[in-house]
Amino acid sequence: LQGGSGQGDQAPREVHVLVATRDLQAMSVLSQEDVVTRSLTGGVAPAESFQDPLQVIGKVLTSSLKAGAPFTSKSFVNDGSAARLAAALPEGRRAVTINLSDPLGSEYLLYPGCLVDVLATMRFMFGQVEQPVTVTLLQGISVLAVGSRTIVSVEPELAQPVQAPRDGARPAVTLLLDGRQAEALKLAMEEGRVSLVLRNPSDVARQAAAGTDLASLSTGISRA
Repeated sequence: LQGGSGQGDQAPREVHVLVATRDLQAMSVLSQEDVVTRSLTGGVAPAESFQDPLQVIGKVLTSSLKAGAPFTSKSFVNDGSAARLAAALPEGRRAVTINLSDPLGSEYLLYPGCLVDVLATMRFMFGQVEQPVTVTLLQGISVLAVGSRTIVSVEPELAQPVQAPRDGARPAVTLLLDGRQAEALKLAMEEGRVSLVLRNPSDVARQAAAGTDLASLSTGISRA
């Protein structure tokens, strides 16, 4: 006689969890390359584990983690203080805060841990004529903070856009840069206007960007 369809006859259920792709040091800020989804047989995921990479990218580890180890809520810092944010900066990197002048208010699309490109619009001399030019100054830059919310903020859902304040004030945005990038950004802010554009957190490719002036812009419109 064959048995019924009890639990003993069911195939083990697979669950998916996020694990480290390599050995990670304490206070590391997680990037897309540090995270991979693995299947576990048995139907039981580790307590407080994660399934969506957006839940962990940009967060800071409290302690070192071995390759293949799952990420859990206990893997990350829960102190949102500025001192903790400073301690989370990788060696050789800097936290640079900027106030955007973009009239579109693009900072309200951003959230701590997201990736952005930095656009700079400045005026250059072409012969005897001064013209505005927009260039992609920096690509794939991590956002550490938007307003008072940081990558180490004590919040259950970090990847939520910042709400516009009622008083009309615009939140500052803090970026993770190296020394050279910080210098370039400072110069662009002094000599022109800077904007941030949101990009997919899994898109880490660098694209060639030659810049756009009025002549190339008008040519593109005429061909459209």
